[in-house]
Amino acid sequence: MDQTNDNILVVVSDDLYQSYVTVKTGTPKEEITIETIRKALSDAGVTMGVSDAVLVAIASRPVFDKPILIAQGIRGIEGKDGVVEYLFDTEKARPIQDENGRVDIHELHFIHNVLKGQKVAILHPPEPGTAGYKVNGEKIAARAVKKVSPVTGALTSLDPNDAQSVIASADGHIIKHKDGSIEVLPKMTIHGDIDYSVGNIDFVGSMIITGDIKGEFSVKVKGDLEVHGNVGEATVEVGGDVTVHKAFAGHGKGKIVAGGTAKVHNVMNQTVIAGKDIIIGRECLNAKLDAQGKVDAKKAVFIGGTIDALDGIDVWDLGHADGSKVIVRIGKRGKFLERLGELEKDLKQDEKQMAEVKDGIYKLTMMQMNGAGLNEQMKELLARLQSIQKVLPGKIGVLTKERDQLNEGLRDEKDATISVRGTIYSNVVVDINGAKKMMDQEISEVKIIKSSGLIEIKPL
Repeated sequence: MDQTNDNILVVVSDDLYQSYVTVKTGTPKEEITIETIRKALSDAGVTMGVSDAVLVAIASRPVFDKPILIAQGIRGIEGKDGVVEYLFDTEKARPIQDENGRVDIHELHFIHNVLKGQKVAILHPPEPGTAGYKVNGEKIAARAVKKVSPVTGALTSLDPNDAQSVIASADGHIIKHKDGSIEVLPKMTIHGDIDYSVGNIDFVGSMIITGDIKGEFSVKVKGDLEVHGNVGEATVEVGGDVTVHKAFAGHGKGKIVAGGTAKVHNVMNQTVIAGKDIIIGRECLNAKLDAQGKVDAKKAVFIGGTIDALDGIDVWDLGHADGSKVIVRIGKRGKFLERLGELEKDLKQDEKQMAEVKDGIYKLTMMQMNGAGLNEQMKELLARLQSIQKVLPGKIGVLTKERDQLNEGLRDEKDATISVRGTIYSNVVVDINGAKKMMDQEISEVKIIKSSGLIEIKPL
């Protein structure tokens, strides 16, 4: 927008944020005053942002036929909407590459674990903008900024010590919904199999798997685990209870370790270890069971393999007519005695090594003191022996403490019973708190106990 009179030309930019004044050549000095320049600006609609310093400069020392910036508007500062900063990976599962670009298809990072109290999001509040104006007096209001939408969902909450932070209220898998809200799932259900489409599982909550756990995969669950299908040559570690509704079968590489009770329909050639009880539904073939509680298998048969249980077992059949060997150890005495034997052996080896190390250090040190000197190989040997000398006492101390604890535990012997509701066959070895017996004939519906230090067989 241009506006001119006989002496002064006013030009306003198209966006109305700047205005220039040009004094024409030949304009009398008395016509170049602050008042005449202001009037020219006013006639051009310029009412704001006029620089008084420029006005004075033009009036006192005019420059002819040159546009001079005299008025300038203010562009408003754009405000920022409130945003949520998510502190976890919201992308879908994806394989990860190692430094050589190889993809481990077992590791898809299917789960996003969070722990109770962990910060999972930060709420950044909106930053209001500032208003602006144009040289014609038009005001430009700042855009209204949006507040942060609520993001807390199930088992998430605002941090009581920081109202701008969201924390997890429980251990579990965190998810982000389409509306931006987040929640923690302490229990997950995976529909289908644990295979290459899912990858290995490492979850801090509890889990249900509707399909199978395929061989070569691992599943680690801090809580409980329920598997509706089969488990192959897999490694399963569970902090709580584990239930396998079908078979746990393979060639001996599979292992289930539960902090609580392990319940499996049938086991073939695999290992099951439980911090509490082991419950078997149908059969165990050449399996290895180790329970800190009892083995409850009232309808199951055991053919081959070993059973360890501190509190006894209740089973249908033990062994088979073909003479398959089964070793059953009940109570802690037998296991403690076996471990004590290992500890005594290790202690003797370490004590012997300690004596040899001391002797070696003494000889090398005396060589130094007598002025014979040590070559580089001898110096390296001396340093190695001194390093071993520092470590061995601690190792011996740990072994000694475990030995003492086991000896103490042997004094607290609990009664334990083997109950056989069907038949126990020959070639079955039973060990009840250190008392052993190999069965030499088939016997049905009996209970086996330790009495006066000997194995005793009674009818159920």
